[in-house]
Amino acid sequence: KRNDGLRVLSLSRDQVAEFDRATDFLKPFGASLSDAAVFYARHLQEQETIIRKPVEEVIEEFLEDPSRRAKGGNSQRYQEDLRSRLHRFSDIFGKTAIRDITPRELDDWLGDLVVIRRGKNFGMPVSPRTRANFRRLLGVLFNFGVRQGYCDRNPVEQTVRIRVPESEVGILTPEQTEALLKAADDEMRAFLAIGAFAGLRRSEIERLDWSEVDLEARLIEVSAKKAKT
Repeated sequence: KRNDGLRVLSLSRDQVAEFDRATDFLKPFGASLSDAAVFYARHLQEQETIIRKPVEEVIEEFLEDPSRRAKGGNSQRYQEDLRSRLHRFSDIFGKTAIRDITPRELDDWLGDLVVIRRGKNFGMPVSPRTRANFRRLLGVLFNFGVRQGYCDRNPVEQTVRIRVPESEVGILTPEQTEALLKAADDEMRAFLAIGAFAGLRRSEIERLDWSEVDLEARLIEVSAKKAKT
């Protein structure tokens, strides 16, 4: 009492109450108030050394990442699609540090997505499939951020998983196919015919060149760099 009494009595009621609350929080873990203080001080020091990279800069690095491009991201159409989708995200979060974005913010953004084509806002919600594709792409972006040290976790993993309703794949009848080809203009007719009768994917047809179509041999060559995998 003689040594510590005056120092203890100098504490305010609020300080004593704060001490009691803190020790109650730590009691189940067998930790002291000093342990908590050391842990928090270390946390603050780590925060000072963290790279706070804004989303818009992370997106540009991601789009130019040589390791990603080497895995099939070289086609112009694929690059344009990535850039278009990610820039919609950057329009809202571009200036925000990527590590500060929360799962709740991502859920809200995904839920508010509307159809935009050629810069025109149609105001109607995107399909579940489109929303799921955006969510998947954001997951890839945040994984890139984790690898680069820009964020310590991927918040997309904690967002609501989007359910895409299953639907039957439609098949055109010969009569419907004939009507479609007759209604198509000259520029589209070859595209539709190859899709209908040769079974190529849309992206493969878009990359196709007439030099790869041999009408006499009735053969279409799809090279490896123009195929999906």
